[in-house]
Order: sequence, then C-alpha cells, then structure tokens
Amino acid sequence: MNFSSTELVGYVASALVVMSLAMTSVVRLRAISLIGSLIFVLYGVLIESVPIMVTNVAIAMLNVWFLRAELGGKRNLGAT
Repeated sequence: MNFSSTELVGYVASALVVMSLAMTSVVRLRAISLIGSLIFVLYGVLIESVPIMVTNVAIAMLNVWFLRAELGGKRNLGAT
C-alpha cells in the first residue's frame, strides 16, 4: 500500500488524536491532542480544506487553554 506524503500527515494526525483519548493523564491527553490538532492544521493546508484548518485551530487553542490551567496550578476539581 502506497501513501502520498499528504495522506501520511493525515494518518499521523489521526493516530495522535486517537492515542490521546487512551491517556489516563489529562495533561498527556491535552498535549498529545494539541500535537495531533496542529498536524491536522498542516493536513488541512496541504489539502486546502478550510473546515479542517478552522476546526483544528480551535481544538489546538482549547488544548492550550486547558493545559495552561492544568499546569498553572489553577485546577478546577469540581469543589466550590
């Protein structure tokens, strides 16, 4: 089976997103999902798909937002 380099980028991004969902650590989940979404942005650029780019930029921004909260010590554990 031969893959183009563009397809390979898409498969790597997909694998990272799937792998992130198997993480037990929220920080690892967010970090791997961030990398996967950034690679998906690249994939969107390569195939010229604005919806893929926009969606994954938004996902990357959310991952950064929540990673900052997790690593900044301002965790919300549901306590009031």
